[in-house]
Amino acid sequence: MNKTLRVAAGLVAGMVALLGAVFAAPALAEDLVGDSASCLAKSHVCSYGDASVANQDGLAQRLPDGVSVLVVPQDSVSPVGVMSADQLASAVGGSVKGVDTLVVVVDATKDRFGLYTVYDNRTEILTALNQNNTGDGGEAIVASLAVLTPPQGSTETTPAGGFPYGILIGVVALLVVIGGAVGAFLRARAKAPAIESPKVDKKLFDSTENADEIERDLERLRQLADFYAGNKSKYAFGNQPVSAKLGAVLTEVQELFRRLKAKGTAQQLRLAALTYSDVLRKLLMGVETDYLKDIQDNPRLWDNADARVREVGSALDAVLDQVVDNIKQVNASRDLEFKVALDSLVSSTQAPKLEDVYGDTKGKK
Repeated sequence: MNKTLRVAAGLVAGMVALLGAVFAAPALAEDLVGDSASCLAKSHVCSYGDASVANQDGLAQRLPDGVSVLVVPQDSVSPVGVMSADQLASAVGGSVKGVDTLVVVVDATKDRFGLYTVYDNRTEILTALNQNNTGDGGEAIVASLAVLTPPQGSTETTPAGGFPYGILIGVVALLVVIGGAVGAFLRARAKAPAIESPKVDKKLFDSTENADEIERDLERLRQLADFYAGNKSKYAFGNQPVSAKLGAVLTEVQELFRRLKAKGTAQQLRLAALTYSDVLRKLLMGVETDYLKDIQDNPRLWDNADARVREVGSALDAVLDQVVDNIKQVNASRDLEFKVALDSLVSSTQAPKLEDVYGDTKGKK
């Protein structure tokens, strides 16, 4: 394999590596690759962030022509970063004119290496680096200078005819832009409302006196569940998404009425309809966008914002517990027991009245 093809293969590998990296974290990949390439265009040894190796200045003076070193923090490369050390070496080394071999040193408790080279002795270089590594990558490089020296007869840093490095840099920039655009698209798509709650089965309530109220409130509950599902991390009770709890209430209430219609008594069905038309109405006051959403969007504008959010979460839990208990009572052919009370929640959601602030103004001019 001639030198031109090796360089081209290395550059292609670098571009492929960078493509994967920018789609995962375009801003960080752009900073890491761009800053490193700019530095290496001026110096044979560069460090990124707070990374370093022993005797860094002395190392720069001892490196053979065409050999450069890049030192990066441990968290900038995989397994937790945007790319592996080898991918970073290929992406950076293949884009800097005059670099035939680039050693990436990952600054860790025991340093590790990534390597880009246009020569055939890649395995020999990595073997030497790892065998001479007692912990500090700079010391390992000094101990491996013999194998890092370009092979005899292959000292040119640019293949015959030259390689269009400017084109490569343009391609890298384009990939970063594409990665950013795709990342923005995926983030926007991730925030789009996800339909996760069941539809309201209106046939379940067609024989109850409060059918219209229950159907209306359940439909609004479904709409809110789908809305809050658009940003589960923001609209949540601790680590429990609001949408999941609303969806659970919607599911269990409909399951209760499904079982009541199948094997419950007319009295049970009437009592359940009366109770849950009131419970759902009060519950909606707490989860509506002008209350729960506004509190979580603007906690600074509400007194005891965290406590108010917890109160709504507790109300949802109480309703869920009661619905499940009622389902068990239907299964056991027992009378339904209704214990949940949401009066405290209703009181919290009420806006202050003018007379609460200014006193009773009736009869005053």
